[in-house]
Amino acid sequence: MSNLELDINWVNSQVSEFSEHRPRYIDFDSLLKALFQQAIGEMAMSAIVQTRVKKIQSFTEKIIRQRDEFHDPNRQFTDLVGVRVIVHTTDQLEPVCNFIESTFRIDWENTVHPGARLKANEFGYRSIHYIVMIDPDKLIEKGYLLDIPESVLPDKKCPMRAEVQVRTILEHAWSVFSHMHAYKGKFKTPDVYKRELAGVAALFESADATLSRIRRDLLEYTANYDTYLSDDEIRAEIKLNEIILAQDPMNTTIAHRIGQLAIFIGDWNKAIEILSKYEDSSYEPIIRDLGIALGKKYKKEIESEGYRRGQQLLQKAVEYNSSDVDALSSLAGTWKGIDDERARKYYKMAFDAQPDNSYVLGNFIEYELLRKNDPSIIKLISAVLIDAIARCHKQAEVGMNIPWAFYDAGKFLLMLEDYYESLNEHLRAATASNALFMIETSMNSLMRLQPIIGDLEGYAWVINLLELFRNVKFGTELTDVLIGPHAPGDLPRITKPIVIITGSTKVGSYEFIEGYKDKILEAFDQFEGTIISGGTFSGVCRLAGDIKETFRDKIHLVGYIPSDMPANVKIDDRYDELRETQDKTFSPMQVLQYWYDIVASGVKVHSTAILGFGGGSISDFEYGLAAGLGAKVGVITESGWGDRWNLVSWSEKCDHPIKMVSVLNSETSQHLGKKPEEMYY
Repeated sequence: MSNLELDINWVNSQVSEFSEHRPRYIDFDSLLKALFQQAIGEMAMSAIVQTRVKKIQSFTEKIIRQRDEFHDPNRQFTDLVGVRVIVHTTDQLEPVCNFIESTFRIDWENTVHPGARLKANEFGYRSIHYIVMIDPDKLIEKGYLLDIPESVLPDKKCPMRAEVQVRTILEHAWSVFSHMHAYKGKFKTPDVYKRELAGVAALFESADATLSRIRRDLLEYTANYDTYLSDDEIRAEIKLNEIILAQDPMNTTIAHRIGQLAIFIGDWNKAIEILSKYEDSSYEPIIRDLGIALGKKYKKEIESEGYRRGQQLLQKAVEYNSSDVDALSSLAGTWKGIDDERARKYYKMAFDAQPDNSYVLGNFIEYELLRKNDPSIIKLISAVLIDAIARCHKQAEVGMNIPWAFYDAGKFLLMLEDYYESLNEHLRAATASNALFMIETSMNSLMRLQPIIGDLEGYAWVINLLELFRNVKFGTELTDVLIGPHAPGDLPRITKPIVIITGSTKVGSYEFIEGYKDKILEAFDQFEGTIISGGTFSGVCRLAGDIKETFRDKIHLVGYIPSDMPANVKIDDRYDELRETQDKTFSPMQVLQYWYDIVASGVKVHSTAILGFGGGSISDFEYGLAAGLGAKVGVITESGWGDRWNLVSWSEKCDHPIKMVSVLNSETSQHLGKKPEEMYY
């Protein structure tokens, strides 16, 4: 008998055995298809799941071509059943891989990752290949209630293994082309074409990374469009999605959407109520956000079952997807002050996964600064901070990651000692914060860094700004965090109505302002109340003194000055009262102090008005702060300020300063002697 005849007999025997067992492989294929379609859709939206059982023709061809390598193909071949999962981007690979590893019994000896196949300087076929077998206990443990026929379980005759390939769309395009034209060709592919195919693989790998970044940014953008909705609008959106969910109760995407909206406004109970119903799903974002909501609700009860459950869910989310920076950083946050080394570890993992994420970078730097207790680190990483600030600004331009982009940029600018820009970024952040936890999270971070950066001049400005917003926006108790030398309530109450007159005090500025003096005096003719200004005999502060001198007892004039007055500055003795702050010169602290005093006096911010005549960096902040708190602000157009905060320049709408002052606020207008119908719009 010839060798060829012997080979043919062997082939006939192998094909006959495969044909006999092929119905079992078809059952295996059906089970795998149902299982993957059920699970993968929740982990990687729009992922493609393909399955196939090897055809008799393909089996025959393969055993002949590889007869020298495999003597018992029916037991040795690992791809008689195949599953292919095609995701959109590389960041969707890990949760799919985690699902496979936790759900099946893995033949690790034959499983191949691209890192093991390709060298550092090589590009090529990068799909992940798992060789899997059914493990009924794991399926039950994971909650998959599928009928598992006996035929799919391995035995001595059939190992019942399947090859599962996980790849991106671009990897799929490359592999299909190269497999058809190079791998399965009838001749050996010339090296020149191999090099070109490797070059295409390198381009696709770079494109995959870019698509992953774009997808991540777009997801952030989508998640943050609610920044521009009011609390009432968000609650209306929640109700709308609840109606949709009632019609499609298994829709985890809608359930997650409701939970996200509730988290955004700090409604932890609503978020927990909705997300808890889907806790057993394999949809990692639900597990993560439920953990976040529980951690936030029970943050003051760290020994409670609710808090521990939140940590466990976040840990589970990290195990599902170790590159999910939201899960990692949220888990890290739950260990702050409890186990700081563990918190640092998770922030480091988040930083490694996404080093350009400003929130992660901020927390990682915070822990590194505290661990090493060395502020000189900041100078070493200044270039990194500058790049992070640019990214924050880019996010803010498209309304993404609000208010965190502002908070992060503000913290980095403070570290770089750019105090005014840091203050203004924190002002934007506080104004955009829809929930108390947003302000408190950032405030707590800065308070932790006090041993390192607490001596920086701008540190006290930012802390007091955030404390002020906590009270005005969310009704917390007003504390004297760093304000001094007097705390709110130590001095006489400021009585309404209140008008704040601010702006330029530079040499020559009074001459410009004096051109409006007669009309301004006319506007205040019937005003009785408090005027706040700067207390000096310069520029706009001098105008406030002129108003006091003209109307005397009808006006109580309060000036705010630093305790260490510059030698070249003259105090205006026409002021009824001067209140000092602990500064060596004029700074935003005077502005913060008078707002503390106004709020501590029980005056509603919206009933207070600012009249502005230009100014410098302090006035610029002053206009923005007043608008952010809810006061009415009017700035003379010719003065050239106020544009940063999109304030209305009233002189364009008012032909007379009387009307300009009147239009600031209807309540104030009555105090100024003008009826509402005289407002000029």
